Amino acid sequence: NRSDIDMPMTERQRQIREAYQRLQNKSAVAREFGISEHTVRESLVKSQRYLDADPGVQEAVDQTGLSMESATHGWRRIQDPDTGNWNSVFWKNDRSVDEAQTFADLVREAMGGDLPKATAVAAPTGTMDDYCTLYALTDAHVGMLAWPEETGEAWDTDIAERTIMRWMACSLELTKPSTYAVLAEIGDLLHWDGLEAVTPASKNVLDADTRYQKLVRVGIRIVRALVRMMLTKHQHVHVVLAEGNHDESTSAVLREFFAVHYEDEPRVTIDQSAGGFYAYQHGETSLYFHHGHKVKPDQIDSVFASRYRQMFGTTRRSYAHLGHLHHQEIKSTNLMKVEQHPTLAAMDAFAAKRGYGAERVATAITYHRKYGELSRDVVPYEMVADE
Repeated sequence: NRSDIDMPMTERQRQIREAYQRLQNKSAVAREFGISEHTVRESLVKSQRYLDADPGVQEAVDQTGLSMESATHGWRRIQDPDTGNWNSVFWKNDRSVDEAQTFADLVREAMGGDLPKATAVAAPTGTMDDYCTLYALTDAHVGMLAWPEETGEAWDTDIAERTIMRWMACSLELTKPSTYAVLAEIGDLLHWDGLEAVTPASKNVLDADTRYQKLVRVGIRIVRALVRMMLTKHQHVHVVLAEGNHDESTSAVLREFFAVHYEDEPRVTIDQSAGGFYAYQHGETSLYFHHGHKVKPDQIDSVFASRYRQMFGTTRRSYAHLGHLHHQEIKSTNLMKVEQHPTLAAMDAFAAKRGYGAERVATAITYHRKYGELSRDVVPYEMVADE
């Protein structure tokens, strides 16, 4: 039993963990210690990091005296407990893999009991059961600031929201009345991922126009509005909110948030996959999604075929959808058609100064359950831009 060993955690954390193992109820632990349930959850998460760590990390923590909280990237001066000598060590402990999902689990647990549920939307009639329409939105970068004098075109939170709403309205006028629909937000819906406007992995400074809490609020508002609009035309809506390289943690929170929000709405399903890859089957047609920041387009077909082996093996036509590079490229392989989607968003200063640029469009594609892709409706930015 790992709880019996001397762990590099505070005495308070050890007591809370032991109480939880005894009571098996966070509320009961909170009452016993006279603290909030949130504090109990936070303490358990911190101590669990040590229990879940690689044995080598555990040994290093034991030897250096660093906690799992403080043991992040950087140099540390530590004192040898036997000799009293001071030494410098460089510590690297990358928690990015599981932090996003841990945060998402806490949000779901905290809000699941009293989160307002979605109100019902009247279902349409006369829809076509053989058809499924995919609405592909990628790299919207809500919250990005583009200054026209620098980038050639303007972009900010308000422009992004208006543009996305108008795109969906135009698309719904053009597409078939298919019974099934997929909202595929293929990553980077939001421009950054926390209180600091930087990319999560590389910490590159980003051009931001608002505050993080407002950014999240707008993101939630956009997704809710898109789903509600789609429900007026389609009987069933499946939602993919893909992890992007700009919003790794926030995308996880949004997936969990909307899973709770729509849990009483049988016409809406949320893909809660945590691995960055997503799939949807419509009869003999399979659709796959990945932002494109982890696997390149020329390698993604084999990844999807392997990862979703059963789905791939039972469908005749397969389509992979990616974003990330902000321009369109379509390639047919021996396994599937791979499409890299462009974006409706303007360029940021980084892209503009390097001469990047591509047509700004978003596409809705209608698939037949047996014959695969039958039609597509393209909406260029000019159709939905501010006058």
